[in-house]
Amino acid sequence: MQLKSAGYNVYFEENDFSYLEEFLHENLFSSVFILCDDKTRKYCLPLLIEENGSLKGAKVYIMPSGEKNKTLSTLTGCWNFLLTNGADRHSLLICLGGGVVCDLGGFAASTFKRGINFIHVPTTLLAMADASVGGKTGIDYKGYKNIIGTITQPMGVFVHEEFLDTLPERHLANGLSEIIKAALIGDDRLWRKFLRLKKLPSTKFISFIRSSVKVKNAIVIKDPEEKNIRKVLNFGHTAGHAIESYYLHKKKILLHGEAIAMGMCVELCLGKILKHTNPKTALQVFLYFKKYFVLKRFSVKEINAFLRFMQNDKKNQSGRFSFALVEKPGKAVINIHASTDEVKQAFILYNNLLK
Repeated sequence: MQLKSAGYNVYFEENDFSYLEEFLHENLFSSVFILCDDKTRKYCLPLLIEENGSLKGAKVYIMPSGEKNKTLSTLTGCWNFLLTNGADRHSLLICLGGGVVCDLGGFAASTFKRGINFIHVPTTLLAMADASVGGKTGIDYKGYKNIIGTITQPMGVFVHEEFLDTLPERHLANGLSEIIKAALIGDDRLWRKFLRLKKLPSTKFISFIRSSVKVKNAIVIKDPEEKNIRKVLNFGHTAGHAIESYYLHKKKILLHGEAIAMGMCVELCLGKILKHTNPKTALQVFLYFKKYFVLKRFSVKEINAFLRFMQNDKKNQSGRFSFALVEKPGKAVINIHASTDEVKQAFILYNNLLK
C-alpha cells in the first residue's frame, strides 16, 4: 500500500522491502549512503541490507543515539562523512532510524551541496507514525528543540513494521502518544478506537500507523510550508517541547512522546481555561492519558523554566505564546494566543488533576 504525499509517496511494506528495492532500481543514484545510530546499526541495519542486496556496498555513518545527540556537532560529523566519501547532488542518503535520525539526516541532506536526495526508513513507532512524514528536518541548539532546520520533503518514506519487534514497551507507548494526537486533531473514529481498547496495543500497529499518517498526510499536502492549517500538528508540542527541552540534560531523560503526552494534557487544560476546548473532552482525554501514560507533577521552579523555553518557541508571534488546541476529538483550532498567566494556570490545573 502507498499514500501520495507532498511530492513523494509513503510506502507501507508488507513482508519484504519490495517498494524500496524497486525505488533503488528505478533511480540511478551516483552513490548511496546510510545514516543510522548505534542502536539501529545493531538491530535494524542487518535486516535492511539482507533484504536489499544493492545496499551491501553502501557506506554507513553511525551517529550516537538519543535526542541529546541531535546537535550541530553530530550534524557536522554527517556533513564531513558525506564530503569525505564523495557524495554529490545525485547521491542518496537513507535515514534509517527513529525521529532523531530522520530529523538530523533530513537536515544534513537538505543542506549538503544545497540539497541531495534522501529517504526515510523509520524504525520506531514514533517515526513511522509521525516524524518521518511531512518534511520537517532539524537539530536542537542551545537546549531548544528543533530550533534550526528546514522543511524539505524526502524522495520517499518506507514503513516496515518488522522493525518494531526490536523496540521495548516504553518506546511503543512513546509512538502511540503521537498517534493519539493525530486522532484528536483529525480522526474522531480513531479516537473512539482507542477508547474501546482495554489496554494500549503492543503488536499489530500497522492500522494505527496508517491512520496517523493519513491524518498528517492530508494536512501536509494542503499546507506543506506550515503557513496555515498544518499548525494543528503542533497540538501538545508548545508545552511538550518545553518540557522535553528542560529534561533533555537531566539524569532521567524523557522520550519525545512522553513529553508530548504531558504537553497535550497541559494544553487541554489551557483550552478549557480559554474556553476553546469542550470541558468534557478535556477531562476525558486527560483521564485517558493519566491511565495509560506516566504523567509528572511539576514544581513552581519547573513551570517557570518551561515558560522560559516556551518564550523561544518557533510558533510564537510578536512575543505571544501561540497554540493549536483541540475543541473536540477530530477538530482542532490554530493561532490561539495565551498570556504567561493563562499558561501558568494551565500547568496548575494540570497538577491538580493529577491528585
